[in-house]
Amino acid sequence: MRTRAGGRVRTFREQRGLTVRQLATAVHVSPATVTAIEHGRTSITVERLVALADVLQVDPAALLDAEPAAPAAPGRGSRDWRTFEAMPLAPALTGAARAFVTTGYHGATVRSIALAAGISPAGIYHHYASKHDLLRELMTLGMDDLLWRVEAARDEAEDPVQRVALIVEATALWHARRHEIAIIGASEMRSLDPAAHRSIVAFRRRVQEILDDAVLDALPPDADRGEALAAARGISTMCTSIAQWFRPDGESSADEIARQHSRFALRLLELGRP
Repeated sequence: MRTRAGGRVRTFREQRGLTVRQLATAVHVSPATVTAIEHGRTSITVERLVALADVLQVDPAALLDAEPAAPAAPGRGSRDWRTFEAMPLAPALTGAARAFVTTGYHGATVRSIALAAGISPAGIYHHYASKHDLLRELMTLGMDDLLWRVEAARDEAEDPVQRVALIVEATALWHARRHEIAIIGASEMRSLDPAAHRSIVAFRRRVQEILDDAVLDALPPDADRGEALAAARGISTMCTSIAQWFRPDGESSADEIARQHSRFALRLLELGRP
């Protein structure tokens, strides 16, 4: 019970308007575990399947149904990849994000994280066994947020060239809007343990694969595919660097920068404008 059930867990969660963390809390697991389930990276026991179905208000068999779930109706369960609300982070995670950006992972202590979160160190340890758990969860939630937005942008496109343009726009926009988590992701991969490192690398590869596939699909028949894939990697690096220099009070808005990078990408790939 891996990929199919996981995908349907995510579909029903979105229809109910639940965040990853809300679902995780309800079934007494970590948000990272829910993310792993939704992306088919861990199996689901019968007991956990029943618990998920109970919270999602569906029959357990619905999570195993081979037919795709109905799309979420507009409203509470629908999501717009261009809309960025504050991520629903627990106070400990909010404090960790501030501390990691300010002093780096190794410079932060549980005490400094607790101070930034406005809670006691004991409050941190009540939910998280270590500073590393906070880092892993922040990066997992961030990558999950990026992935669904890139997938939604891809699915919105009406032709191959527009698909490339929207994927790049979504990637650039995320690195501007979520620049704190993006900075942590760019600078603290070295601080993850091997298992967490593999998990985040898998997320990154999936995002790159989405862009690579779109680029190859948009190429003219006589184009150099190897060169195009090299350009796609350069485009990704261009987008991830936004987090290092973007300022919300700068001359250009996040939306303007994202559209600009989308145009840059199409020019680099010689695909014209969407």
